[in-house]
Amino acid sequence: MKEGKGLLIWITGLPATGKTTIAKEVYKKIKERHSNTVHLDGDNMRDVWGIWAEKTPGGRRKMSMSYAKMCELLTNQGINVVMSTVALFHNVHEYNRKNNKKYYEILIETDDNILDFRHKKDASQNPEKNRWKEQSHEFPKNPDLILKNNTEKQLEENIKKILNLINL
Repeated sequence: MKEGKGLLIWITGLPATGKTTIAKEVYKKIKERHSNTVHLDGDNMRDVWGIWAEKTPGGRRKMSMSYAKMCELLTNQGINVVMSTVALFHNVHEYNRKNNKKYYEILIETDDNILDFRHKKDASQNPEKNRWKEQSHEFPKNPDLILKNNTEKQLEENIKKILNLINL
């Protein structure tokens, strides 16, 4: 891993692609070697910031930029950050690249039929999860990795690929 300021591993993709599951495992592996590591998740961040977490397109964009700025604040203090979030906005991705020297952008993709299944399963607990197709998304232009995440086997492979990317 590079010396100096903390690194930012930005794991993004549509809801229910497995971003948080992957991020938690990547975080555990990094934390074993580098105690100055945190995992931030978009769902948890919205809970923390409460009323500021508007669910409008403009509100989502503002919230996503807040995540990016929080990550920058932490990495500037030498803290490694694993961020799992939808945050599919080009201006956020560009901000991250400009303001984090050790930035790794990971796009997680999952087949539509699997996303539909996962969303139906989650919809009873969180109706908001059913709106994923209604939103416009700006997928990263040049992610460091694009990972398919449809199966348990792919999940394990994806974690290894991310760890290889950051030389861990």
